[in-house]
Amino acid sequence: MINQSYRLAGLKLQKSFRQDKIFPHLCLYQFFNQEYYQQLKAEIKRLNFKKSRQHLSHSCAQAKVPLLLNNFLLSQKFQQFLFFITGNKVKSLTAKAYQFGREDYLILNDRLQKNHHAEITLDLTNGWDKNWGGSISYANGKGEVLALPIKENTFTIIELKRNVNRYVKYINHYAKNKKRVFCLVKLTFFKPESL
Repeated sequence: MINQSYRLAGLKLQKSFRQDKIFPHLCLYQFFNQEYYQQLKAEIKRLNFKKSRQHLSHSCAQAKVPLLLNNFLLSQKFQQFLFFITGNKVKSLTAKAYQFGREDYLILNDRLQKNHHAEITLDLTNGWDKNWGGSISYANGKGEVLALPIKENTFTIIELKRNVNRYVKYINHYAKNKKRVFCLVKLTFFKPESL
C-alpha cells in the first residue's frame, strides 16, 4: 500500500521529520502505490459527506473514512511506519474525511480543544489551483505559519507543539464546483516511560 521507497527509508524519515524545530513535519508525495490509491479514491467518491456550518468557526462537509482506509490506519505495518517517523508508539487515532467547496473554511481558533499530539493529512484533491484557497495551514501564535502543499496522494504528518493550531483558507468563487478533499488523522502517543 505505501510506496516502497518510503517503507525502506526508516531513519532518514525520522531525521527529516525532526529537521524543522518550530513545526516538526514530513511531507511524502505519491504516498500510496497506484493500485491502492485508485481503490481509495473510488471509496472516497462513495462517501456520504454531511455539511457542517458554524459561522464563527467553520463551514465544510465531513464523513467517516472508508473502511479500506480505516483498516490501513489501524494496521501493524502503518503503526510501525509512524513509529519510525516520530519515535513514538501510537496510543490512539481518529480519522475523518473532509470536503471543502466554494465558500468553505476553517477559522484559526485558539479555543479548539486539542487532546492529540500529531496530525496526519492525506490529500486526495486532484487538479486544485492554490489561488482558489483551501490550503491547510498551521500557526503557532507568534506569526509563524506552515502551509501544507496541495498535491494529490500526499501524506503529511505534523507534531503539534504547544499553541499550534490548524486552519483552512477560505475557498473563493474561482473554485466553482471543484471540491477539496482530504482525510485528517489525529494521533495521541504513549509517553516514553509507559512503553
